[in-house]
Amino acid sequence: MRNPFTKSSHKSAFTLVEVICVIVIMGIFSGITYTYFRDAIPVAQDRQAISAANTINGAKKAYELRVSTAASSWASAASDSARFLLIRDRIAFAEAMTLTQFTPTGYTFNLGTTITARVTITGSSGAVSY
Repeated sequence: MRNPFTKSSHKSAFTLVEVICVIVIMGIFSGITYTYFRDAIPVAQDRQAISAANTINGAKKAYELRVSTAASSWASAASDSARFLLIRDRIAFAEAMTLTQFTPTGYTFNLGTTITARVTITGSSGAVSY
């Protein structure tokens, strides 16, 4: 009869089949998460550009309400960069930025020739007004 207090010579370990199953399952999960994150990056970049455009639209509206000569100043500005300089002090954390620095990488903004025009974003999926 065997003594229950003696050490057993039987060692437990994973079999090769169990290890292969774990590796296959991890590969499946990796493939799923990779596709999710690959598709999430362009969506996040688009949302960042839309958010920046909405911020500019809000700053344009604040500029229009606070400055009596806003419409004529806006129309006489020579470029989008010059127009951005008119409103940048109404955008949090953008007081020292240029339009190029404020615009997300891969996108361009057209601020419009009138103060009431919505910002047009041009990116990889084309031009859209926000």
